[in-house]
Amino acid sequence: MQDFAATAERAERAPQLDCRKLRPGESGLYRALRLESLQRFSNCFGVTFEEEARLTTLAFEAAIEARAADRFVVGAFCGERLIGLAAFTRRERRKTMHRGDISQVYVDPVQRGRSIGQRLMLATLASAFELSGLEQVELSVVSTNTAALRLYATLGFETYGVQQNYFKVGANCWDMCLMQLTRERHFARN
Repeated sequence: MQDFAATAERAERAPQLDCRKLRPGESGLYRALRLESLQRFSNCFGVTFEEEARLTTLAFEAAIEARAADRFVVGAFCGERLIGLAAFTRRERRKTMHRGDISQVYVDPVQRGRSIGQRLMLATLASAFELSGLEQVELSVVSTNTAALRLYATLGFETYGVQQNYFKVGANCWDMCLMQLTRERHFARN
């Protein structure tokens, strides 16, 4: 009984989770967490920490500061601390602007197991599908990242292909699962 009461009391005092688009002035928070994600899980992303760290401004830093409607980052905040992120980019060409891509999804490993990734993805999808004419969202995930694959499937994403040996470092290769979620399937599920 005391354990339950202590857990309930801690939960009441814990800062609330807020998932929202990053605002001008918060691009530094994005950069720090993005670089952390590359240091901790380099085999899950297509760019290395060293490649990104040497850039003066990351592409999404500029989008955050410009409040770009079709290119944004949703952050998961625990109190004032950014603990997760997901980036979205709408395709720019006339024949493909009905599509968008989610990338750079990351949740601080210490914070995992609290459904933060799910809430972060739902907030990102909500913002993406608010865009007029957007009909589908795509993402790719390393095939060994089973937790992410499960999450995306739960959200309605379907795998439409696997690209073998997508990443290669030395003799090590990783396959990439290509996934898609349509507006119709998203709103039928949520």
